Amino acid sequence: MSLFIYIVVGAIIGYVTNYIAIWMLFHPYEEKRILGMRLPFTPGLIPARQKEIAEKVAKNIRVVFLSGDNLKSLLKRLELEQAVIESIENLLPELPSFLVEGLKQTIFSKVSLFIQVLNEKLIEGLSTTRMEENIEAFLKEKIEKEFSPQELERIILQVAKRELKHITYLGAILGGIIGLANAVVNLIGF
Repeated sequence: MSLFIYIVVGAIIGYVTNYIAIWMLFHPYEEKRILGMRLPFTPGLIPARQKEIAEKVAKNIRVVFLSGDNLKSLLKRLELEQAVIESIENLLPELPSFLVEGLKQTIFSKVSLFIQVLNEKLIEGLSTTRMEENIEAFLKEKIEKEFSPQELERIILQVAKRELKHITYLGAILGGIIGLANAVVNLIGF
């Protein structure tokens, strides 16, 4: 019977410590003080490092997504040329028909050339180090201000809730194994 108690107590301790460790990633959201002294590990890891997280996410977005080739792909996906042509086509019925027939091909070829030049200039302008740094600073600021610690917690839990739960279960399993080992050691008399 005492072997069972060792295993259960070990499992409970393992589960609870892992549960608390995961909770402490996100909580408390603010620094806590007792008698003017800051409590250790407050705020939780994510709230305490929110600025660093925002900085790293913004930098990675800039480096990975806003490089020259990726920027070209993005602009192609936006289908700017097609959107402008469709807007012009929507305006054409309002013009007299003799103007429309004569100008339609000319307008579309000029628009196509204009959009190509505009895309090149956009890529050129956005690919400068200064512009990339401005975009990175903008993203960092938005992430810091728009994502509260609660929002960051919600996002992380959306992605990793199952894995974090498995970590708590693993703590129970390991705690149970350690409890079993402890019981065996006590029985043998080490």
